Amino acid sequence: MVTMSEEIGHLSAALVKAQSEVDNAVKNATNPHFRSSYANLEAVLFTVKPILAKHDLSVVQFPGYEDGVCTLSTLVLHKSGEWLQSEAGAPLDKPTAWSVGSCVTYLRRYSLASICQIAQEDDDGSAASEPSNPKPAKQTKPTKKLTAVDDKKLLAERLGVLESILQAVEEHGGVDAKHLTLGREILKDGGPLDRADKAIAFLEKEVGR
Repeated sequence: MVTMSEEIGHLSAALVKAQSEVDNAVKNATNPHFRSSYANLEAVLFTVKPILAKHDLSVVQFPGYEDGVCTLSTLVLHKSGEWLQSEAGAPLDKPTAWSVGSCVTYLRRYSLASICQIAQEDDDGSAASEPSNPKPAKQTKPTKKLTAVDDKKLLAERLGVLESILQAVEEHGGVDAKHLTLGREILKDGGPLDRADKAIAFLEKEVGR
């Protein structure tokens, strides 16, 4: 649902100019569930805020939650007093603090990207969108022994997953500072793989409570 002020001439002209200057945000995070890269909320804000401000525009977002549905109101303001507001929402299977926080971040990013016409290929909403009854995984054939190059690639991937989880935890909470520090030390040291895997397993268990 979209609502707006009686006049939006100034806002429309400013938004058209802003959209023409906005590039797609750089993908700078990894979804630990789907192993895909995406531009997180911070990257989108970093991309659009200076351009919106340049054209006398600002965005305010109001999250909400009711009856199992996470909601978000996004309000675009122009210095003339004109405004444009949109509503978005998503149902949650598991209404925990973690899933609500993840859903709010997801809605904020997609709503802002939609307004500014930023392409979004992959998402980070897995904590809010995981199916209640996932299908059992298919059996796979045994894989060949990993080479040294494979080991390095796997370590880099797992460290990326760990960094993504740490960023999400730091934003939404749920894990004490001691374990966050340990996770950051593993990233700083570049592994090893077994420590990274243990840290990922522990953090996923903590945020899933």
